[in-house]
Amino acid sequence: MLKRKKWIPIASAVFAITVLAVAVFFISLLKVDVLIGEILLIIAAVMALLLFVAGLLLFKGLHRKRSAMRRIRRIIGLVLCLVVVFCSVFGTILMHNVEKTKTQISNAKSDEQPRSIVGVYVTDGDGAQKLSDMGAYTFAVLGELGAEKLNSNYAIGAINNALGAKVKTVSYPGITDAASALRNGDVQAMVVSKTFILLLEDAENFAEFAETLRLVDEIPVPYNATLENTPIVIASIAAAPEDPDTTPAPTPVPTPSPTPAPLFGEDQTLVVYLSGLDKWEAGASNIHSDVNILMFINSKTRQVMLINTPRDFYMVNPALGGYDKLTHCGIQGVYNSIEALERFYNLDIDNFARVNFTGFEQFVDSIGGITLDNPVEFTGDAPGYRPVRFPVGELHLNGEEALVYSREREPFGDGDLGRGRNQLRVLTAILDNIKKNGASVLMNHAQILEAMGNCVDTDFTSDQISDLAKLATRYLNEWDIKSYGVIGDTGMAVTASGGTEPLYIIWPRQNSVDFAVRLMNMIQNDEIITDEVLAEAPLPY
Repeated sequence: MLKRKKWIPIASAVFAITVLAVAVFFISLLKVDVLIGEILLIIAAVMALLLFVAGLLLFKGLHRKRSAMRRIRRIIGLVLCLVVVFCSVFGTILMHNVEKTKTQISNAKSDEQPRSIVGVYVTDGDGAQKLSDMGAYTFAVLGELGAEKLNSNYAIGAINNALGAKVKTVSYPGITDAASALRNGDVQAMVVSKTFILLLEDAENFAEFAETLRLVDEIPVPYNATLENTPIVIASIAAAPEDPDTTPAPTPVPTPSPTPAPLFGEDQTLVVYLSGLDKWEAGASNIHSDVNILMFINSKTRQVMLINTPRDFYMVNPALGGYDKLTHCGIQGVYNSIEALERFYNLDIDNFARVNFTGFEQFVDSIGGITLDNPVEFTGDAPGYRPVRFPVGELHLNGEEALVYSREREPFGDGDLGRGRNQLRVLTAILDNIKKNGASVLMNHAQILEAMGNCVDTDFTSDQISDLAKLATRYLNEWDIKSYGVIGDTGMAVTASGGTEPLYIIWPRQNSVDFAVRLMNMIQNDEIITDEVLAEAPLPY
């Protein structure tokens, strides 16, 4: 064993490095700000105790004679310091990843991000390979269709600049009308937001035609573009379809405004729009929203209420000014979907969170899968048309199985309504898993952070995410999760985004909407929603 004069500087250096590693870790823990004060105090006390013990082992008995016990004590002290340093470095890296993930999923708008991406399309047999080949073409646009007025004028202006001449345009009321003109040869090209092409898949008469379209070029429309600073180069020729008279707008019971309070305090109900994107790639954009769930979080009553609205529900599309399918509202952006739901239910939505399907799979796998009770046996299709069977009873599902379970709608007889019920079961199972297995779930932090960071975006700020994490931790085992899905009747109707081609929709059933609003009012007024209350829900038949 080293003599005292040699041991003191070595032990002091080891102890100083240990103290520094612990300090850096604790500072990073404070910076991330996701733990409640009680847990921080416990962590601080444990770290202080470890440092005290390490110091005692390293420096006790320096002036005494050498002994076997002192050598053993020093060795234990060195090992303890190494363990503390390793854990502190590991924890610091973890906190850095948490902060990175918080920043990544926070959806701060930037003028560098596109408002929309407009595609220039021709049929597959057309000879044009680039814009310079299309100077003599006539372009179909949606020049008077709500938000598409800006996108169309910006794109045609960019085409005019690229060609050095003004091109001829014809404006149509909807995507099926523009596609019909292209298919019939009335125009030679179509200039529309790329996400509108997906709407053709919903129209039976245009699904095959959509596969024959070829993208010649694409034009990003920046967020800072407005009708005020964008020249109007498209003549007003046609207007969007008028609101249909076949169904009245829903008239739910007014929702009282909550008492002003700190958004993330413990005396106000937080309303979050959860959107599942019809997209497999990482990231999010303006696109169909296949999942539309309103999550009400009341930290006073420790209750979470999930309200599902089917993707095909017929309601006003604020951006286009007419009635549309809810899923189509997402094509004009998540805030358009939020405004549609706010008008429909007469409430205010505080924030949103979106996840694409790839992220959903990764997230479910990262928390160890989910367990739910399946009431109806059915078979769904995994990628590659591989059948996945879901028998009646308790099921444990991995990420892929949970996604198939959430997406299937054909076997239930009521289409999107049955799918909505399954989506609520899956989301409830996810929340139950986190509630019951919080500690073990957090052990798999790396995979969870990777899934969330790559595939989730939200308008929560980093500080707000910290507050939510602390709120969830404080009452982890106390949350009571309830759910309900509004229902309606299937049919066909003209939609604002689809043009004159009738599409499959769901007519809202007013008594179901009224019941959903009643539940919203209850949780926002700090009333407990019991199973007996949910049993009063209107029957689906």
